Amino acid sequence: MAKDMRYALHTAQKITTLTPTLRAIHQLYQQAIVQGLGSKNITAVHNLFTSS
Repeated sequence: MAKDMRYALHTAQKITTLTPTLRAIHQLYQQAIVQGLGSKNITAVHNLFTSS
């Protein structure tokens, strides 16, 4: 998932397209990876908000 987001962000940058939503989601997913949730799918982001 993170790899796909990086590809999309890179492509958007190459064609000078703004992707604020994708950028925000990518940052959240990176936080999930740092917290050890990288082997999970996008639900890892959900877990960042519900694990407290």
